[in-house]
Amino acid sequence: LNEHQVKYLIIGGYAVNFHGYPRYTKDIDFWLWMTESNIKKLIKAIKEFGFGALNLEIEDFMTPENIIQLGYEPY
Repeated sequence: LNEHQVKYLIIGGYAVNFHGYPRYTKDIDFWLWMTESNIKKLIKAIKEFGFGALNLEIEDFMTPENIIQLGYEPY
């Protein structure tokens, strides 16, 4: 995300851990700036990371109640 200059915040368990409070989760949560230019950068980063087959579109991210899950919970 940094390489593509995506504007985001890490939230949830990882953010809590960063501040010194152990909270272990099996995922990482992001809050994204919901602008068209930022989402375009995000989609490019996701494709380069290996999730291009999902064919994500800007509209997938612009609906507030949508959750985009990439990958599966580790076993």
